[in-house]
Amino acid sequence: MKTSSISLRVADFLKQYPPFEFLSLQDLVHLAGSGRVKFHEEGEHVFDEGEPRNRHFYVIQQGTVNLYTRSPKGGEELVDVRVEGDLLGIFWLMGEQPYRYTAITASDTLLYALPFEDFLPLVARYPAATRYLVDYFSELPAGKGEDSGNEAGQEQRLWLQKSGVHHTFESDGYLTCSPGEKVREVALKLSAHHQQAAIVTSAEALPLGIVTEADLCRRVATGEISPEAPVETLMTSPVRTVGPDLNAGELLLRMLRYRLRHLCVTRDGTPDSPVMGLVSERELQLNYGRLPNALGRQILAASDVRALSRLRDRADELLLEYLENEADMGFLIDFVAEIDGLVLNRALQMGEQHLLDRGLEKPDVGFCWLAMHSEGRKERLIRSAQRTALVYEDPPVEISRYCRRWFLHLAEEVSHILVGCGFPFDTNGRLASNTEWCQPLTTWKAYFSRWIHEPIESNIVSLTSLFDLRAVGGKKELADALSSHIRAEIKESPNFIPLLANDAMANLPPVTIFRDSVMDKAGILWSCIDTKMHALYPLVDVGRVFALEYEQEDCTSTIERFTRMADLLPDERELFRAAADAARASLALQSLIGHRRGDNGQFIRPHELTKSDQEHLKGVFRTIVRLLDFAAAHFKLNGEGKR
Repeated sequence: MKTSSISLRVADFLKQYPPFEFLSLQDLVHLAGSGRVKFHEEGEHVFDEGEPRNRHFYVIQQGTVNLYTRSPKGGEELVDVRVEGDLLGIFWLMGEQPYRYTAITASDTLLYALPFEDFLPLVARYPAATRYLVDYFSELPAGKGEDSGNEAGQEQRLWLQKSGVHHTFESDGYLTCSPGEKVREVALKLSAHHQQAAIVTSAEALPLGIVTEADLCRRVATGEISPEAPVETLMTSPVRTVGPDLNAGELLLRMLRYRLRHLCVTRDGTPDSPVMGLVSERELQLNYGRLPNALGRQILAASDVRALSRLRDRADELLLEYLENEADMGFLIDFVAEIDGLVLNRALQMGEQHLLDRGLEKPDVGFCWLAMHSEGRKERLIRSAQRTALVYEDPPVEISRYCRRWFLHLAEEVSHILVGCGFPFDTNGRLASNTEWCQPLTTWKAYFSRWIHEPIESNIVSLTSLFDLRAVGGKKELADALSSHIRAEIKESPNFIPLLANDAMANLPPVTIFRDSVMDKAGILWSCIDTKMHALYPLVDVGRVFALEYEQEDCTSTIERFTRMADLLPDERELFRAAADAARASLALQSLIGHRRGDNGQFIRPHELTKSDQEHLKGVFRTIVRLLDFAAAHFKLNGEGKR
């Protein structure tokens, strides 16, 4: 057969698999022409760990190859199984490094050997191929994920594919006025320049307040304020300021959180530095498409549960759109947490009004609505069961029974409203409407004291998600007081953290995904990937135990916990950054699949994933294994001391 015909057959085969599917057929034929074919019988070594890398990498044409690594305890440990179309021996961007694994054929195997020197400059011309190789963790050095100098990977984390920092505010793109200017003069400026707002500034260009078209309509047109009055009598003050380095997603969240349509940009983000610009909701809308700001206002104005439920449905529609556009996961978890916080606070208003309408008098006692579990971690991107609690201030003895009754009734009202919004009751009764979970601060402190000092007797493994508490309504000071108490009690119980760490080792990820199966460490094949047990739970559990040990109780997000640990333990910065990336990837996958299918996204069959997604997920599994190994050593679970 002519050489050109063989090259074309090889190119046709390669074209079926990434990263070659992203290359032109002409380039593939050229690449195949410089390669060769190798045959290995079952049990032969293709290459060995630590061996110098040769000038070729391999693509499996047929057969199966197992990858092994040397175990610290001796012997070899299976780390992956490769089949048709998979790559072997490729070490993207670092081709001179020795082989990291030993590759042994598990059956008679045919390989295409392709030269590095031809492949690397060729694939660099195809961004999609580059992105795939960056995601191909199997032959990457530990910790080399999307953040390792890879622009393509970083672009995926920019909100809605935009350029990151929002720079559309210009020095001449906003209006300012002095506090003594007449309201009429400022209104004429706004009209002439087609602006919605003006910043009131001092002689030093510091922001003093803001005046908007809405202020003119609401207070001047109605006669409340004279058009001849100084604008300082109309302005809203103090003005909410931000720095110039925020991206669109962060600006959006600030507007959503503070219920604002405008943000003043200053040099250092504080009101004590000169004004640089003004960002408006309308400007973000024009630049970035549909935004949830109006949705947030509508949630707070919802007249009944049915309206509130419809608005929460719309939030899910936006979330799916953001997920499919690969929006930054940090933005997404904050977005959903803000929306659910608004829903909860509107539910609290409705519930309180229902009680007042029934003739029940509201006690003068503060309370805090607590989110636990995935909601507490801001990781509930798919609506699921409520896991909530209510803590209230210790009331005077004479009204303690009435307070207990009031708050329990309030929790029942709110819980039923949330059910109507798509958040069902927790089947285990972990709800604020359960008498046990609706208690004064002293009782909650006693709960945690018992759990911390008697963890085995309390079955702590079933209670760990309660340590992910986050205030979502009412007085945050109560949640802070409870967190301070937890921190103090953990200090008095030195065995508690190691026990939690040991429990965090319970869920192990599978070894690999190949063909249409998932293989665990025992070699058993499973038909589905369990996104919770295989990825999210081990990450969540390890993140929690590190946060508690290093007194980071204010931080409940798994991603943020690992990000903080990267700073607190700089020697392990690469590992914790990789763990944060693994948490992002796991949440994104579960959420995207779940929203597309209309379920919780827990179980995914390998054929539902692209080859690139499978490789990315296999990288997540390997990161989790490294994280568990480090945690075991750090917490002396294997007899070693802390590093």
